[in-house]
Amino acid sequence: MRLLFVFIISSIGLVQATNSYAQKATVSLEARNQTVKDVLNEIEDQSEFTFFFNNRHIDLQRRVSVFEKKSDIFKVLDQIFAGTNIGYSVLDKKIILSAEGMALQQLGKKITGIVVDKSGEPVIGANVVVKGTTNGTITDVDGKFALEVPGGAVLQVTYIGYNPAEVKVGKDSIIRIVLHEDTQALDEVVVVGYGTQKKVNLTGAVGSVRPEDMGDIQTNSVSSMIKGHLSGVQITQNNGKPGAGSTIRIRGMGTLGVNEDNSNTKNNPLLVVDGQAVDYGIETIDPNDIESVSVLKDASSAAIYGARAANGVLLITTKRGTKGIGKLSVNAYVSVQTLMKDYDVLNAEQFVMLQNEARANAGMESMFSHEPAYYGKGTNWVKEVTHLAPVQEYNVNFSKATDETNYYVSGTFFTQEGIVKNTGYDRASFRFNGDSKILPKLKVGNSVTLTWNESYGNSQPLSAAVIAAPTMSVYKEDGSWGTSTENGEGNSANPMYLTELYKGHKESMWRALANVYAEYQILDELKFKVTGGIDFAAQNSKKYYPRVDIYGDYLDFTDQKLNDNMSLGYTWQNDYLLYFNKDWSKHHVDAMLGMSLQASQKKNNDSVVKGFLNDSEYLQVLDAGQRDWRATGGLKRWSMLSYFGNINYNFNSRYLLSFNLRADGSSRFGKENKFGYFPSGSIAWRLSEEEFMKDLSWLSNLKVRASYGSLGNQEIGLYSFSDQLDVNQWYLFGDGTSRVPGVSSVNLIDPTIKWETTTITNIGLDMGFLNNTLSLVSEFYVKNTRDILLSYPIPSTVGKGSPTVNAGKVRNTGFELEVRYNNTFGGLWLNAALTYGYNKNEVRGLIGEQDFITHNYSYNVVARSEIGHPINSIYGYVFDGIYQTEEEIKNSPEWSKAEVGTPKFKDLNGDNKITSEDRTYIANAMPTSTLGLNLSMKYKNFDFSMFWQGDFGKDLFWGYFGGMFPMCGLRNVNSIWLDRWTGPGSTNEMPKVKYNAEYPDVSSWQIKSADYLRLKNLSVGYTFRVKDTMSARVYVAGQNLLTITPYPGFDPEINGIANWNSWGDSYPQSRSYTIGLNLNF
Repeated sequence: MRLLFVFIISSIGLVQATNSYAQKATVSLEARNQTVKDVLNEIEDQSEFTFFFNNRHIDLQRRVSVFEKKSDIFKVLDQIFAGTNIGYSVLDKKIILSAEGMALQQLGKKITGIVVDKSGEPVIGANVVVKGTTNGTITDVDGKFALEVPGGAVLQVTYIGYNPAEVKVGKDSIIRIVLHEDTQALDEVVVVGYGTQKKVNLTGAVGSVRPEDMGDIQTNSVSSMIKGHLSGVQITQNNGKPGAGSTIRIRGMGTLGVNEDNSNTKNNPLLVVDGQAVDYGIETIDPNDIESVSVLKDASSAAIYGARAANGVLLITTKRGTKGIGKLSVNAYVSVQTLMKDYDVLNAEQFVMLQNEARANAGMESMFSHEPAYYGKGTNWVKEVTHLAPVQEYNVNFSKATDETNYYVSGTFFTQEGIVKNTGYDRASFRFNGDSKILPKLKVGNSVTLTWNESYGNSQPLSAAVIAAPTMSVYKEDGSWGTSTENGEGNSANPMYLTELYKGHKESMWRALANVYAEYQILDELKFKVTGGIDFAAQNSKKYYPRVDIYGDYLDFTDQKLNDNMSLGYTWQNDYLLYFNKDWSKHHVDAMLGMSLQASQKKNNDSVVKGFLNDSEYLQVLDAGQRDWRATGGLKRWSMLSYFGNINYNFNSRYLLSFNLRADGSSRFGKENKFGYFPSGSIAWRLSEEEFMKDLSWLSNLKVRASYGSLGNQEIGLYSFSDQLDVNQWYLFGDGTSRVPGVSSVNLIDPTIKWETTTITNIGLDMGFLNNTLSLVSEFYVKNTRDILLSYPIPSTVGKGSPTVNAGKVRNTGFELEVRYNNTFGGLWLNAALTYGYNKNEVRGLIGEQDFITHNYSYNVVARSEIGHPINSIYGYVFDGIYQTEEEIKNSPEWSKAEVGTPKFKDLNGDNKITSEDRTYIANAMPTSTLGLNLSMKYKNFDFSMFWQGDFGKDLFWGYFGGMFPMCGLRNVNSIWLDRWTGPGSTNEMPKVKYNAEYPDVSSWQIKSADYLRLKNLSVGYTFRVKDTMSARVYVAGQNLLTITPYPGFDPEINGIANWNSWGDSYPQSRSYTIGLNLNF
């Protein structure tokens, strides 16, 4: 070894030398517990490097272990001197080692520079870091920076919207660095089933979105974060209650057996978080932790999940540490919520006027003793039960990564009061993700999240407030709860009391979602991976009903009641995966073989007890109840064994082929059809790589794709193939006075039932223009589902329930489009995205000669699933105006309930009578089109983002709008009834008010278009560069700021076919205004 001063002297003549060798040279080491001296000698023997150091500062006898294959010198030196104070500087083939603060400082120098884009405009806020160190800074408002660097340093420069750049520091002290736009499209890596793929090599229909693609928006759930950002994915908020979930549909509803809110789980997609299939939803996952979300929409991409993928697959990937400086982020925001619009119901004077008129039209006397004006405005019950409600969230996360280890740690607390008083939701979560290379060929890692959440209160106070009589007061003169009976009006629930009654209703959940893995690199081309994961949840629902009933009257103490329900459940999964990856010449092949074991169990106990000494919170436990104990419970289990594999081939990234096969065996089916087999294949051709396309410089990418395959659906219940017994039965003897316990068979069965199978044909087109600053992805698909499990109708005299059989058929056809634009103009960065999806749903077959299935819902709403029509379409009469005169009634089709001022309906079958045979399809319960439009901009320190979302082609039954019984009892109604029919020619749209009028149950008179376009998010922010290593972003934002819709009700975004209240959903979504802070260190 040479002395340090020899290097210093000799280096004077080497300053002009190039530094290319250090950048290109690689070293391979397998040093186990060897001295530093021996390792350095080995490096010198393998390479042209020469080390210079002072023996007094370097412990040459320290033992280290280094295992690297063809690694660069910087990576090797980082390992050798990890955990010491030894630093290094590389100048071409010369390496100087020294204690920190000595030689590096002596040879270091201060450089200044400017970072610009291709047009010469400064890039503000770019990160400039010395590679392999934490020494860095941020460019100022002029794009300039200053930094102390060692000789031979490499600067890494990064900024959103641009490709990263690396620049070697030479002899110059002033550096100009040019960043080029990040076109993303071709090199972007997308998460797919059991792995990742470059977007350019995809042959299936896969959509993907990252938080940075959505702009700087603030959301409190994953479903609301991605809503409208993925074409073909429809997400509907179930309601606005804090903590309420969403319903997700991918490419329509593929199976029958629906319910009133379209929430049947048979149509739910498979949800996968960090490779783990989850059964307890995604609403408890912290949006701050999301790295990306992918959706697998066709058979080629989803077949690897086989029997659970018929409704599509949603893959959620959470954050991990990234190489570079450790990053600490602190995020906080505070919001205030308010109603999106007023509930336009009658005030007291209007209410009394219409009540009197309705009773008069029915030949009844008025129940009110005063003239309408006496009652004035009365009580605005909606304002009484709602308030401005705060929302708060606090998140802290830290991430860091080296070549061997990376980790991400995050903690969040979220609390939301509901706009309805005494309702709310709290959530706390903790996440730790990590990966570690513990041996040269062995890597292990984990993804663990723990969450707790609790919701409280009930939506019923607002439901009651919408229809409560405005003539009723909140409190009586003696301070007790106001009742409608004080005015002689009959009973009507006091909505304000209901806010107190239901505030003790709580639902909570503890959840652990965790998976671990080990990955071993057998050969360069071959690796083996084993994973294990669990999704565990403990849920509790507690509802206490005190001594006062909903009318404010005191009950006997024995009527107090406590419902206490507990459930424990888990789903575990083990995967064994073998990966192959090989490149030669212009060919590429990657393949995967796997086996998966899954099992699930859920146990629940439901307890009810009555009779409490008082309503003290401390006595609201099961042991304190004194009578009417009742307990029920259940245990459910299922399991699945799966084998699967795929192979992908491409030639020169031009011609691409993919094939997948999965075999699933499920405990939900009998021996004859235990296993289902789900193959798929796809091809793609990148025309833009052909020689005859090379002259089209404006065309960056052109790819056509086609795929076909089959998927399964096992969501049929757990024991449909097996005979089930009811043990709560008695057998009577003799005259019936003697009985003994027994069991009976519940249903007839078909032990040969099999999987519902979905086949999908998909054709796709990918295009990129102007170096992929503009990209377009379009899809056309035909999705056929057969062997849908339905209940076979049998006569009631059989004495058993109907068996489940494979019979139904459903088709979904559609078109999807995504257009994205990403570019910079001087100091302005612009990102815009448009997503659109169209889907047509049609029932294609039912049981035998059966033409339709009838679904009977609340308020006598009838829907049908009929061959040739969409699932769950509303069925009713066609409104044809208002009977104006007796003469018109005589000249119209016969209807026993016809009278002047009432609705008139069309005689569709031509028999000159209005009967049930005149009903037809009057509404589509599902949207046919979904739309999302996102715009994000950054200029200097300012940022702006805006997101619009909409659904089209859906109708809603507006419940009390028409009020099949307008002015029935003391129910208030919408002010639209002020425009009622009052005499011939007054209106042909609204009937007269008549107490307990008996109009047909459902007609197009009560159907309203629920098309809407909504400004979901709007935010404006400013980023302060506090120090070189710290930034602070302050922003203001709004949610649900504007809705454009023909729907006259409160909120068209409702999950279901009907809106039962006068104006809106039982718990509407809110508008919110937010101020927030993001700190990054």
